[in-house]
Amino acid sequence: MATDPRPSKMPRCPRWREGDIAFLRHERDFSCQERAELLRGYIPELATNHPVIVLRRLSERSTHVLITTVSAYASERNQGLPPWRQRYHQEKRALDFRSFEGTERVSDHYPPLFLQPGQAMPKPQTSWVHIQSVWAVPITVLKVFTKTRTPLSMRPDSLDELRRHMAAKCRGWRDAQRALAAAERALSGPATHTLAVLAATPHSAAVPVAPSDPAALPVAPAAAATTAPAFPALPGSAGSAVPARSAPAASEATSASEATPAAAPARTGPPARVSYAAALRAPRAPCPTNTVRA
Repeated sequence: MATDPRPSKMPRCPRWREGDIAFLRHERDFSCQERAELLRGYIPELATNHPVIVLRRLSERSTHVLITTVSAYASERNQGLPPWRQRYHQEKRALDFRSFEGTERVSDHYPPLFLQPGQAMPKPQTSWVHIQSVWAVPITVLKVFTKTRTPLSMRPDSLDELRRHMAAKCRGWRDAQRALAAAERALSGPATHTLAVLAATPHSAAVPVAPSDPAALPVAPAAAATTAPAFPALPGSAGSAVPARSAPAASEATSASEATPAAAPARTGPPARVSYAAALRAPRAPCPTNTVRA
């Protein structure tokens, strides 16, 4: 008789905490809005359907978290080679790969990553973290990691060491932190938000903002006050932008009325159908790198 591989100890609605091992949903399980915001130039589709480490969550009310993936990098199909020796990953720096305990390390320069005592990754000999892969994502794209009998989480000291390494060497770390802070500010409001997470990174020295000054948080100009539609606005629709015109002078209005013929009567009949499939295929303005709208 077949047994359910998911143990009863797994929580159905977990409260994601820093250090937890979660699962990034498959891209086909993303909503249309999540797919448009996350998978178009932000998260590679190959990164979905992988275990991830929850690196940062600013509060229990936070709707977004900072994650990085854990992957075997198809080592079993490449004669057991680690990713830095595989042709497909030759463009990546070898020292950017971190290894969990029991997995081959590129050198002894960095210690292995550790889970809580008594825990192990499902693939203990092929579990690597690429420190250049970091994203701020909504918690709705995470689900319970069911490849083990009990939930997994990193040892706090090992998580802190990994975050220090990424803060020093990850090119997208600062942008991801800013995206996470912007999502928190949108949730909590400027009166309660702090920049503690930004101040904790080595890059914070370049940001002339005190951690106790939440009003100075840098936010993308358009994302702070408006919310982008889930689909591109079609020409002539209510969502398309129309440039504002000032009222003409009296002389202009008279001459314009004489030169301009009367407008054609509005077309009657059923409204035109909006094809969301065509809207999704329409070209979209490129999103800023490593930015997620809350």
